[in-house]
Amino acid sequence: MILAQLLGTSAGTSGPINMFRDSNDIASWAASAIGIDVSDGLFNGYPDGTFQPLGNLQRDEAVAVIVRLLHQR
Repeated sequence: MILAQLLGTSAGTSGPINMFRDSNDIASWAASAIGIDVSDGLFNGYPDGTFQPLGNLQRDEAVAVIVRLLHQR
């Protein structure tokens, strides 16, 4: 959401995060931002239906998010 706000691309509407099997692990302070980023198509989660909020973002995943954000511009 920070990148989206900086570039002025955030839609401002939050999507459902309960679609992720591990949504209970998403911190309450981050839930709306993650919902917005999911709605904006920046994050899709993993093929196993998880978001893995406690995991580390890998370099290739970060690049994919940045590319998606730049394509929305």
